[in-house]
Amino acid sequence: MLTAADHPRVRGEHDRKQLLDNGRTFISTLAEHIMYEGRNTLRAYYPLNETAGEPQFGGRVGTEPPLSVDNPKLVALAAQAMAPGDDLSVPVFSDAPVTASTVTDVAQGAWETANFINFTSSETVTIVAWIRPAVPAALVLVDAFQFDGGGSLFFGVDWTLGAPKWNFGATVAGWGPIAGVTTNTGPNVDVWTLVAWRFKLQDQQEIWINRTVETLSFGGGAPASSNITRLSLSPFSRWAGSIAHLQVHVSNGSDDYTYARHLAQLEIGHEGMVYDRTDERIATIISYASPYVTIPTVLDEGTTFMRRASLAGKKPGQAIDEAVDTERGRFVVTGDGVARFHNRIRTHYNL
Repeated sequence: MLTAADHPRVRGEHDRKQLLDNGRTFISTLAEHIMYEGRNTLRAYYPLNETAGEPQFGGRVGTEPPLSVDNPKLVALAAQAMAPGDDLSVPVFSDAPVTASTVTDVAQGAWETANFINFTSSETVTIVAWIRPAVPAALVLVDAFQFDGGGSLFFGVDWTLGAPKWNFGATVAGWGPIAGVTTNTGPNVDVWTLVAWRFKLQDQQEIWINRTVETLSFGGGAPASSNITRLSLSPFSRWAGSIAHLQVHVSNGSDDYTYARHLAQLEIGHEGMVYDRTDERIATIISYASPYVTIPTVLDEGTTFMRRASLAGKKPGQAIDEAVDTERGRFVVTGDGVARFHNRIRTHYNL
């Protein structure tokens, strides 16, 4: 147990907390969770707000491309709030009206980015996104997004059926072409849904829609390998609604985007780390701030529970200060690099 004489401020040691105070700015509560949990599998990640930078994954580093807007009247940037556990604002895509002049139903708001992801038949690929569909002007098949490379992978919503269904399809060589493959689960309009499409390069696939698990079959054999070189909002549909936190996970078995991780992301998206103890919140913030480096910590068990986290635009030190203030405790990073948190009991008795 530390005594007052051991306290670094008493000893006059340099408090290294400024490394956290000056750390990178957090994108959002859910974004930080995704980046930390996906640090070994995430090959591409786009929060899809209009200002977020893309972090480094799979040896790649770059900047998330700005939205390329054909008609700015039909795209509102940072207009839609995310699920209640997150604090990201994302664009809203409005459906282009169908008129005689709209002979090509080009998506009026689109993003497009160069990417390159290879995957083989031994690897598991999981494409994940938060999607909030809106009813389009015409009841058509609309793709939320599309991956191109060794063929195309796409999913969205098919509104042409008696009841709308989520739609998944592929034109990857060996799979088809296959289109119009729908699940039994219909989309909830104007509601954020976490959708994951998990596959190897094989016939049997799994779809996770919130907590619903379904399987689907493409048929036509299985390619030995494939790649993704481009991501776009599908250029042949009129998507209406919002899309956020688009992820591509690739695993060779050492780590994986499992169903348990899917449920954890769903919980963070809706609950936002609510009811963390103060020490739990501090530990989480430190892990988010340094996903590839372990910062030694000595943390007292907190005596106070915290409200839902809100991390967008904050530095790690600022988020930690909120937990310390809630606890009425003390936090320092000592000269040896150890992060120490004292709860209110220790600070009350000046231990």
